[in-house]
Amino acid sequence: MELKKRYLKPDAVPSIFDNAPAYLSSPATTPRSSASVATASGLRQQEASRLRTQHDAFTADDAITSLTLQQLKDRLATETTVPGGYHVALVEEVLVIYRLCVIDAVPRLQGSLTISETLDVSVHADGRHIQSAEYRDIVPGSLETMSQLLNLLARVIVQWQDP
Repeated sequence: MELKKRYLKPDAVPSIFDNAPAYLSSPATTPRSSASVATASGLRQQEASRLRTQHDAFTADDAITSLTLQQLKDRLATETTVPGGYHVALVEEVLVIYRLCVIDAVPRLQGSLTISETLDVSVHADGRHIQSAEYRDIVPGSLETMSQLLNLLARVIVQWQDP
């Protein structure tokens, strides 16, 4: 290996002295690596990774497939986005979510959802069974997420309540 002799540029001012006090020299900086995230593609990858992490955290919190009906009932009790007016009961291994209205001091079942242990849903409104085709856009099969359940509860209020 051959040593190279280094020369200062004509307009350069020397600033590194071996025996000078530290306050007279600026600290050495480390050069950027070639794998820096400061590039546009590096920043995009970092942002995509951050969004993936947030999405995974949200979907993990939203999933209800591993919950028992009792755990689902407890979760509904603490959920802040449940549409108002619903009551929840666990009856004979079925979770019942229902809305009552009182007309002339007589309670009437306005709408209900029953959820089985396999998370199959049955919807009733004003005394009639609602076919699953009417809410398949929200719940295509069995319930999988809390979001599906909350959206279905909102749908029952909006579409099938008395005018």
